[in-house]
Amino acid sequence: MKLFSRFLVLALGVSLSQAQNAYLQLIHNVADVVGVSFPYVLDSIDIYLSTDGGTTWTLAVPDFKFRQATPYTPIPANSTTVKAGVAPGNSSGPGDILLQYPVPSFPPNSYNVAVVAGTIDFFGGTANVDLYYYLNARNQALNPSEFDFVVFHGAPDVGNVGIYLAYDRPAGSSAYQPDITLGRYAYTSSYSSLSGDNLVVLDTNTTDPNDIFPTAYYVPDPGSVGVAGQSGVVFASGYVNTPDPAKAFGLYVAL
Repeated sequence: MKLFSRFLVLALGVSLSQAQNAYLQLIHNVADVVGVSFPYVLDSIDIYLSTDGGTTWTLAVPDFKFRQATPYTPIPANSTTVKAGVAPGNSSGPGDILLQYPVPSFPPNSYNVAVVAGTIDFFGGTANVDLYYYLNARNQALNPSEFDFVVFHGAPDVGNVGIYLAYDRPAGSSAYQPDITLGRYAYTSSYSSLSGDNLVVLDTNTTDPNDIFPTAYYVPDPGSVGVAGQSGVVFASGYVNTPDPAKAFGLYVAL
């Protein structure tokens, strides 16, 4: 059983001045970048932002490590010209951008999350990486004594997973019936709230309810770990089948 206690926050070094802003959190969840140097050195990535459709770029998140997250960061609201660019860590400038993604138009004062997820075929020189958005996210819990979260399934080598909230099960529900079935690179549709200790179990075999993925994750009482009143994204990260411990499957929290 693992202690559910990874709270990773990286401060952004850019401020985009606009009359109206929306807010976006980025989470880096591409396991292939860990410890790989061919053909790109991607132990970390640099995130660039453009507000004019890609003509000019600002380095928004330098040296963005695997499983790190930014705080909510202002970007222009109601804009169709914002783009994000991904470059190798310690890049020399926008000319090193490998992948570009249009950023959706967000309403003013809205909070949104984007997980950078997928796989990179270094030997084939291809990248199946995308930004997966959760729109109208929360920047705090609805109840100041609880912790509110959505779950993102970002493990690239398993399909659907079952999610069990062991202590918050509906009355009469089976211990082997998942509360939520979640597809790869998908979010839960709504927030869950925790007020006390809990176990979260992910099952990678949803066709056999008796075959539970043999790992549970203990969520401490939100008050005891200082997250009461906060919100976050619980993201499944890494490969279920890998000999590399740096890329191994786990559950992490971005506040």
